[in-house]
Amino acid sequence: MAAMHLKHLSGPAVALSTVALVATLSACSDNNEDDSSVVVTVTSEVTTTPATTTARAGASMTATADSRATEEPGTDGTGGDNGLPAPFSTALDNVDGAYQYSLMDLTGDGEPELLLREESDGIGTITVFTSDGTAVPTTLQDGPGGPDGATYSVAATSDQTGLLTTETPAGLDTTTTVRWELSGGYLQRTSDSWTYIGGLVPLDLAARTQEISWTDGTTD
Repeated sequence: MAAMHLKHLSGPAVALSTVALVATLSACSDNNEDDSSVVVTVTSEVTTTPATTTARAGASMTATADSRATEEPGTDGTGGDNGLPAPFSTALDNVDGAYQYSLMDLTGDGEPELLLREESDGIGTITVFTSDGTAVPTTLQDGPGGPDGATYSVAATSDQTGLLTTETPAGLDTTTTVRWELSGGYLQRTSDSWTYIGGLVPLDLAARTQEISWTDGTTD
């Protein structure tokens, strides 16, 4: 009987295993009977390194975002429960009674301004606050019931170049719309204006007009 040993290294595995394969071969002849046995031992030996977990960038960023979400109000630059930037939240805290507000970019610089609408005796007044929370001196009328009986409305420009005020005098069907520009902390009346009859709004003005979406707010 002859013995033959073969050692074989396989691919990745998680354990050391030995497989013994015994094959017995018998050869017989008419003149001489001879039993031969061949024993083949196959050893599969693999060393592995315990798996390690590597934090991916995405998981790290998610963890960071989650930690920010649990921060207390005001520590992330917002002013409190309303989620507004701190300068705007402070401005609204100083308002008495009911009001409406909106955030809109009026200068095209990517930074929103705060629009505050208050109403007294049926007359709406809009005050603009710059991105640092400073109130612009000029205010705009919005709604009916002006001192001269006129009706006013305020809209934003779709190209983020300011505000549009529309005035319809009492007893007249002629309407005038003017564009106002915010520059250097002031609202300035520009030379862009449209005069038209009734609701026949010029096409270029209609394309340039963006309605203001207001959010109601109340100060205790």
